[in-house]
Amino acid sequence: EKGTEKVAEVAFAIDDEHQNLGIGTILFEHLVTIAQNNGISKMVADVLLENKNMLKIFKHSGFKLHETIEHGEIHIVFGIGFLRAEGV
Repeated sequence: EKGTEKVAEVAFAIDDEHQNLGIGTILFEHLVTIAQNNGISKMVADVLLENKNMLKIFKHSGFKLHETIEHGEIHIVFGIGFLRAEGV
């Protein structure tokens, strides 16, 4: 929690055998819903540059992402206190 704003870190892993089946997207959507239902307004994540599948989940989430790159990782910050674009 940062000041009065509640912030949560999002991180999860999908084993190689189960990648590219939409499981990561479903997990992400559930984590965002749980966070929203618990008053969390912002989420953060650190993703390795080579983790293209995870980066794709964030890019297609419909949230406005703020990204910084450092030491081979992308630090992603995004607000979830508002509705995403329709169809996302």
